[in-house]
Amino acid sequence: AGSNKILVACVVAEDASDVDMTILSIAWNTTELFTQAVQQLDTGDKATIWYLINPTAAASNVVCTFTGTVSSAGMGAASFQGVAQTGQPDNIATEHDITAGTTSLVAITPVVNNCLVVRCFNKRTAAGSITAYDSPTIEIYTADIANCDIGSSYDILVGGAGSSSSKGITQGSSVNENCAAT
Repeated sequence: AGSNKILVACVVAEDASDVDMTILSIAWNTTELFTQAVQQLDTGDKATIWYLINPTAAASNVVCTFTGTVSSAGMGAASFQGVAQTGQPDNIATEHDITAGTTSLVAITPVVNNCLVVRCFNKRTAAGSITAYDSPTIEIYTADIANCDIGSSYDILVGGAGSSSSKGITQGSSVNENCAAT
């Protein structure tokens, strides 16, 4: 509910076939389709961020449809109100192959003040869970599923136009894909 709404979905997948991991659509309320903001894809791993401007206020599902059957996948969604309705995304950033036990940082430079920054990450191995988020990041979701730990987060930069923001997550083993969008 509210005005100037945006619905954000973060989707990760793992499979031996990159073709199977291709997302055909993400839909809200069965007919309203999301737009992809950013994707970080490496052989066998994917992290993506999608958005829908002014979704219909309803109790419904966000449904992701892949081209084929994937080994593992997860999705989290969050809704926001009072956001700009033009120019999405203002900026995007990606990162790949982070060393085990270190903080995975995605640096992004917003072009406007008071910017919503969404991050999505995918860790290949199930060993070693997410241990920390940089403050003031707010978790959208995390899940420990077959062969990977996945999750997403957001923060709102007060001010911030033109200055780089590096926020991260710390995990017990390597992060394979990480992406961000403002």
